[in-house]
Amino acid sequence: MRVSFWQKVRYVLLLLLVILIALSSHPSVTSASIAMGIVNGTFLSPYILVVFAALFALSIRAVFKFRLQKRLWVMFVLILLSYVCVYLLFGTTAMMASIRAIGICLCAIAIGCQLDFRESGYRFILFVFAGLMTTVGLIQVMTGVGGFEILDQSAVNTSKNSFGVAIATAILLYLFIAMDKSSKQLLKTISLVLLMLSFVILLTIRARAATLAALLIVVYYVFVTFKNNYKKSFVFRLLGIIIVVGLLIPVLPDSVGQYVYDSFFQNHEDDITSGRTERNLAAIQFLSHNLLVGNVEGFSRISWIHNFPLLILYDFGLFFSFPILLLYVYLLVYVIKNSLKEKVTIWSFGVFALLIPFIISMAEPTFPFGPGTATVFNFIVFGVALRNLVLST
Repeated sequence: MRVSFWQKVRYVLLLLLVILIALSSHPSVTSASIAMGIVNGTFLSPYILVVFAALFALSIRAVFKFRLQKRLWVMFVLILLSYVCVYLLFGTTAMMASIRAIGICLCAIAIGCQLDFRESGYRFILFVFAGLMTTVGLIQVMTGVGGFEILDQSAVNTSKNSFGVAIATAILLYLFIAMDKSSKQLLKTISLVLLMLSFVILLTIRARAATLAALLIVVYYVFVTFKNNYKKSFVFRLLGIIIVVGLLIPVLPDSVGQYVYDSFFQNHEDDITSGRTERNLAAIQFLSHNLLVGNVEGFSRISWIHNFPLLILYDFGLFFSFPILLLYVYLLVYVIKNSLKEKVTIWSFGVFALLIPFIISMAEPTFPFGPGTATVFNFIVFGVALRNLVLST
């Protein structure tokens, strides 16, 4: 297959974007950015934005390439109309943050849909992303935490939740390589080692939502792989895995279990959720009396509800948040539906990768749409899956 000039340009730009996103979480970059007084992002953020914009400029014709994209953009227009209504009626621009984040993610899907790579080139991009994220994660642990130990609070100088998405995505990729029949044995071994290292990094930085998401997506990925590729013996293989895991757990050192337990539950406060459960329940109580318009007038003062659908409902009520929740639910159902029925290949990686920020959105306020570039890569590889007809269009 002949590679065109513009395909090469897109490939180089995507590789540059991956490198910049990884470097933006490096301790040296985050420390320098804090010293420069940068509150949101790092000093690399403008360069990331320029590269992303260049990629999108080369992908505009792919915006409405598939039926899914057309529907998502129609929903995005409805979100814009809802914003106009909120602004005219209540004079608030609070919805703009969600609009910006969702718009970036839809542009990322379009970028992925326009990327026409060979399989070897795509594998290289994925492995570079995973390898860089694990490397930066290891540096964060060594410089921020001081080693593999569990502190009362995470000491890494980057957003552990945003960075956790990248590490969880890397874990999924390592699993894919380890289970891929075409991978060489040495590469499978290296991937398994990096997978375990990445899990320990997640535990150490205490990105609990990302750790749980990684565990769930690994189980789900194994389930779908066996279900699709070994339908006749699926039940027996699944039972075999359960038995093996059951036999291994009792022989693991107690320190391993303690490390995992401390990562989730060790805290300097009595409430292991740091007040999140209380705030979520308060939001539900508030919505029981204000479901239609929520807190759009700003009377309530519940801060940072850690559940994306609940936060959107609380902020704008069912009437004004409906387009956002519609897009959220539609995309989630679409991904789950197609992940269950499509064959697991390198091109379907993006389907499973997109489930990670959706899982985390149940315990965090901004995911799956951001914050910033946290989930851009997941949406890009989802677009790659869409382009290669892995999903029904």
